[in-house]
Amino acid sequence: MSEETGGTPVRLVDFALPNIIAIKASQVLDPWVGLPRAGESEAVELMSNIASHCVTLEGKDRPMISDIVVSLEHALDPCYDDSHGSISSADISIGQDVML
Repeated sequence: MSEETGGTPVRLVDFALPNIIAIKASQVLDPWVGLPRAGESEAVELMSNIASHCVTLEGKDRPMISDIVVSLEHALDPCYDDSHGSISSADISIGQDVML
């Protein structure tokens, strides 16, 4: 619940999405997990971008699960192996028309 909404429950998407879009991942990450380490920050940003595409209101505008899986695998690459170099959200596509 939020004081801003007079105690009315707020949907997680309504809370998280503006912070994800504004690249304020620290506002939505669990503080008990701690701050991302080297390589993890990029993965968090890419995963946040993927998540933002998965919560669009219209189901037809959401990516297919197979595209999500591939994109998540690419997003996690920097966490496990730095030999791939840097990737950006522009390098990962979800669906045919949606580019992250």
